[in-house]
Amino acid sequence: MICVCTTRPRTVWGSLTGMVLLLIQPASAVAASETRVFSGMCDASAVETLNDREFVVANDEDNQLRVYDWTRPSWPVRALDLDRLWPPQGSRREMDLEGVARLGSHLFWISSHGRDAKGRAAPGRHALLRIPLDWLQTGAPPSAAPARYTDLLEALARDPRYARLRLDQAAARAPKSPGGLNIEALAATPQGALLIGFRSPLFEGRALFVPLLNPQALLDGSEPPRFGEPVFLALGGLGLRGAVEWERGYLLLAGSTDGGGRSRLLAWSGQPDQEPQELASDALEGLNPEGLAFWPATVPRRLLVVSDDGTRRLQDRDCKDLPAPQRQYRAITLPAPAP
Repeated sequence: MICVCTTRPRTVWGSLTGMVLLLIQPASAVAASETRVFSGMCDASAVETLNDREFVVANDEDNQLRVYDWTRPSWPVRALDLDRLWPPQGSRREMDLEGVARLGSHLFWISSHGRDAKGRAAPGRHALLRIPLDWLQTGAPPSAAPARYTDLLEALARDPRYARLRLDQAAARAPKSPGGLNIEALAATPQGALLIGFRSPLFEGRALFVPLLNPQALLDGSEPPRFGEPVFLALGGLGLRGAVEWERGYLLLAGSTDGGGRSRLLAWSGQPDQEPQELASDALEGLNPEGLAFWPATVPRRLLVVSDDGTRRLQDRDCKDLPAPQRQYRAITLPAPAP
């Protein structure tokens, strides 16, 4: 059945075009492994699935959360404008959202917490967000209010276990400069905590995970943040670019701290004393993977990965330099690795 739906007057929610063509079909969203191209943005930085065909993607170049339909690879079917919730301050507007994790009825999103590419302070990039899941699934008024926390680095600096890592000094550098600070991964734990993964800096060549033990109470405003012991992982000199809970452990995306080189897919048990193991990931060759999630209710399990294609050459230009209607990114669905 095909339905033509016009947009409502602009609120926080709104279509990105004047008219949206929705294809409604009961078919399963995920078939064999394949890559599809989606429009409206280039720099896909984090992804979470909403149902068996829809997924929501962050773009680190603006403050929109866009929902796409895998069965209709084209424009978003709806979008959430975060600027209407938290108006940006100053000229550097991007939150630079880089990671997402599902906890209960909410999605938590984390920004890079770094400076901009030129090394200028960017307070808007210091954010941990909590967005009601039903808001993203339907676009209807949310069942709970969204929330934001902006003092993560200050709280870490007050904790002696993290103060010795001198993250405040790393945060004073450009994110892709040697020793700069950049958060790019977020994963939920079975205990309701969040693992915050750093792309940089590295510590003796190891990537850092910060366990945030009480994210719900923190975003409720009822408790200050509580952190677990820092976790350092050997990823072959790479930093964390994505993470998702998997088979009593985690799948990790690892990449260079400066944006070059090849990405790796690894499996980690979740035990700090056990090192991640690299998995064969030929399907990701040629992509710049930054976010991964599982499709729900698929047997065997299937993985969705999005590629940050901002610097992919299209029409002799970087994708991010093209006019908005010509921007696109790639997403791939593939069988999950065997346990």
